[in-house]
Amino acid sequence: MRLIDCQVLNVRLHSEISINFSPRITLIGGANETGKSTLIEALHKTLFLKATATGAPIEELRSKLHIGHPTIRIRFEAKGKTYNLRKCFTGPSGQISLHNETDREKISGPCAEDYLADILRVKESLGSRQAKTLLQHRWAHLWVKQGNAGVDILKNDKNYYEFDSLITQLGKAGGVAIQQSALDQSVIKKIENAIEENFTSRGIKKGSEFWQRQKEVKDAEIALEAAQAKLYEYEQLSEELVDIGKQLIHLQNIDLPRVIKEKKAALNRLETIKSLENKLNLALKGIEPTQMRYKTWQDSLKHHNDILEKINQKEKEKIRLKKECKEQKEKELSLSKELEIKQKHCANLKLTLEENEKRRDLFDILAEQHINFEAINRLKNELEEMQKVLKTKKTLEKKLSSLTKISRKELIHLKELEQQERDYRTRKEAMATSIEILATDQSIYLNKEELLKGEHRKINEPVDLYIGDNIYIKIKPGVGETQDNADNKELDSHREYIELLSKLGFSSMKLAEKVFEERTAIEQQLLALGLSKGKNIEVKLSELEECNLKSTEIKERLFSLNKYLQDLLKEGPLTTKRIEIENQRHNIKKILSHTSSSIKQAEDDIKQTISNLEELKKARYENESNLKVVNSELNSFRKNLISLKKECGDYQHIKNQIIVMERQFNKSENHIKAIKKELQEAKIIGIEADTSKFENEIDELNLKRTNLIAQQAAGKARCEDISSDDPYEVIEKAKVQLETVTADYLTMKHLSDAHKLLQQLFGNVQEISRNRYSQPLTNSIENYLKPLISKGASAQLNFDQANGFNGIKILRGKEFYAFNELSGGMKEQLAAALRLSIAEVLKSEHDECLPVIFDDSFTNSDPGRIILIKQMLIKAVEHGLQIILLTCDPKAYKGFADKNILLNQH
Repeated sequence: MRLIDCQVLNVRLHSEISINFSPRITLIGGANETGKSTLIEALHKTLFLKATATGAPIEELRSKLHIGHPTIRIRFEAKGKTYNLRKCFTGPSGQISLHNETDREKISGPCAEDYLADILRVKESLGSRQAKTLLQHRWAHLWVKQGNAGVDILKNDKNYYEFDSLITQLGKAGGVAIQQSALDQSVIKKIENAIEENFTSRGIKKGSEFWQRQKEVKDAEIALEAAQAKLYEYEQLSEELVDIGKQLIHLQNIDLPRVIKEKKAALNRLETIKSLENKLNLALKGIEPTQMRYKTWQDSLKHHNDILEKINQKEKEKIRLKKECKEQKEKELSLSKELEIKQKHCANLKLTLEENEKRRDLFDILAEQHINFEAINRLKNELEEMQKVLKTKKTLEKKLSSLTKISRKELIHLKELEQQERDYRTRKEAMATSIEILATDQSIYLNKEELLKGEHRKINEPVDLYIGDNIYIKIKPGVGETQDNADNKELDSHREYIELLSKLGFSSMKLAEKVFEERTAIEQQLLALGLSKGKNIEVKLSELEECNLKSTEIKERLFSLNKYLQDLLKEGPLTTKRIEIENQRHNIKKILSHTSSSIKQAEDDIKQTISNLEELKKARYENESNLKVVNSELNSFRKNLISLKKECGDYQHIKNQIIVMERQFNKSENHIKAIKKELQEAKIIGIEADTSKFENEIDELNLKRTNLIAQQAAGKARCEDISSDDPYEVIEKAKVQLETVTADYLTMKHLSDAHKLLQQLFGNVQEISRNRYSQPLTNSIENYLKPLISKGASAQLNFDQANGFNGIKILRGKEFYAFNELSGGMKEQLAAALRLSIAEVLKSEHDECLPVIFDDSFTNSDPGRIILIKQMLIKAVEHGLQIILLTCDPKAYKGFADKNILLNQH
């Protein structure tokens, strides 16, 4: 397949663009946002997406700048013919037409989609749902989208790069098919079946014989562990019973007598402690009055100091508040003047905005008038075209009605009858009897006609054969079926054939075929013309009438803005060009936007100023209020200080009283400390004098004795239960069972391991053969990389039937580097060589040519490398590929291509 040219209408920023491609290298240059990638995306979706598709893939093509549906036309060569493909994406009513220019055939609708898919060697054209997952993979290995140049395509699923087709073509290239004898296949099948009997992809197969053996081993291990646990429990219980007996003897003979003796000693110590506690309580009650007086004088001193401190703080706060009030009054006056100026400026801006809004409305109406005028002209042209199509359709329908009707089924029946007649004629000839005279000494007559020596005759009906005067032979030709019967069938078949021809109104099969072909061609033409009927013309007339009414309405709206229209005319004559109207609309919108922003900023500024002024006033009122509170508090504190002096005396008097109280308090406190010390010593000696503690301990010991007796009884019962079956004999039986099932399990495991090893060995042998697939592709990659690597390129490529090609590496220095270890530029160049190699293999399915597209694919390559990349691409062209290169830096590729195209900024 080779692209010839294309035309793109109403796709994103493209209103209309046409491109003629070189059969060799085409360079499409242009700055960013000039629509290079959009152009390639439109071609890609036209080739692989149904015209009736809907949703995001189609919405992405729609233009927000130009009126009309996305429409793309592509001319290309394929299968030795030239095709013209056109798709109009209008949603469910989308249209497709595929014109075979070589044979002058044209098809449309679903048939065209199927035929196009067959040309492109894909299963089918994609609908809306399939597009989300499958569209991005179609020809992704050939058409490099922007940003994907440095991506390793072998990291993806193998269907990403048409793996099956690639393997088929590599196989055709010569001798890379994996060879296996019938015996090899039988052996590996038996090995696989043996493995599958016991294993799945997730592990051991449940219910299999291997699984059963493994389960028996586990059950035997569990049984042995249970027997060992039972023996261990028996031995532990025996030891515990001995230990419980010892504990009972110790508890009854030692622990209980000791606690009872300690309880008696503790009761004596408690009496001494109680006496000291009473003495301490009396001393504490005697010190309380002194302590209260001491605290009272301390509180008076603290209160005196607090009042003085607060008076000092309030004096400082009073000075600060007076200063702040003065500063706030000055700021209020300044902000009031500033607010007045800003309000006047905002009012002027609003008047300017109102004038510009009217001018904007005027330009909107002028733009709408221009669009309506274009719509009227378009509708008139469409009506004229529809009338022409309708006229052509009527002519074709008239011509179709003049032709004799014949269906495909009737034509096939005619051909079958004709073939049947030929078959009977051939059979009759085959039943003919051959007679040849090799030697004779008598006269021979066939139906009284003499046969001579060497003469050869064929007969297909009964005859009389005379030899001499005395021999007469009757000959009837035919084997299993008489000649008469064959003649009758031939006549019946011929009669039925002639009757059907007559019934259909034809004199010959050739004429019937010619009429059928003419009817089919006319029906295809009618199908291509679509469903243009009078109803559609009425719709267009209705739309035209609506546009005319809208034109009148626009004039009335213009009249309502006459004042602003006159002002505009004073500035100069009105333009009739839509682009200039749009520019003026754009300019006025900029002015409106700027003015609106200025008004908003001014209003925000006014609000902020008002807010600041209010906050300032609020702060001043708050400070004035706080100043009154401070004055009130100062007066209150001074009065409190005077009252305190009258009640307790001055500061020095209070301090002297505190010293006296401290001396009395210290003396009483020393006496209390002495009693506490004596009490503490008594408590240390009698720390365990709490009789309830000893009673609790005695109860605990009795409870422990009861529990030990119960444990002893339970242990004896459990030992008797365990010893009913000899635990040592049970363990020996469990060990024997485990050894038996383990031996069976290991035997089966060794057999399974042997099967797996055999499978691996067969796989290794097959892997050696599989490497033949990767070698031709590796050689091709190295050939493309030769211009880029001075000492010669060396590459590695792995192959796996399940996962496809993978693990591409390239030799740099003395080591091979994986794809993701290379620099950005080398990734792009290696990926390009891989794509070109794949395309070179696959081209045989596509008329020995494939278009390979690179969209900004060598952005990480320096100028010196770009020259070498050109040599790589020229080599690809020499091998039959078509290269289309898109770049935002066409200067870097000067003299690079056979055809250069520059896209301009819209």
